[in-house]
Amino acid sequence: MFNRVTLIGNLGRDPEIRTTQSGMKLAKFSIAVTDSKDETEWFNIVAFNKSADIVERFLKKGNAVLVEGSFKSNTWTTKEGMKRTDWEVKANNIRLMPKSSPAKSSPPLETLNSDDDLGGWI
Repeated sequence: MFNRVTLIGNLGRDPEIRTTQSGMKLAKFSIAVTDSKDETEWFNIVAFNKSADIVERFLKKGNAVLVEGSFKSNTWTTKEGMKRTDWEVKANNIRLMPKSSPAKSSPPLETLNSDDDLGGWI
C-alpha cells in the first residue's frame, strides 16, 4: 500500500515554527486547495528539520506551493472523554510555485527534498 499525497495550493497564514523538546525544528502551516468546481479544502502541513528551516526562511501567507508527502493521523481524547482525530500531511518535498495561479502548469521555481540541504533552493 502507498501513502502518498501531492497538493498544490496557497498558504492561508504564515508558518508556525517551533522546536520540540528533543531539539527538532518543525514548521506547521495550512494550504487552501481549490478544485475544478471552485470548492476549497484546507490541509494542515508539517515539515521537519531542514525542511522546516526552508519553510521558515522562504514561505509566507499567500505563497503558492506544491507539497508532496504522506498523510498522518493524530488521535486524542478530550477532557470530556470524546475521541478526536485530525489529519496532517508530513511534507517530504516542498516546491515554491510561480506567483501566478498554482493551477497553471508552469514549472516550480524552487524545490526542496527532505534530504536536501539549504543549497537545494535557488
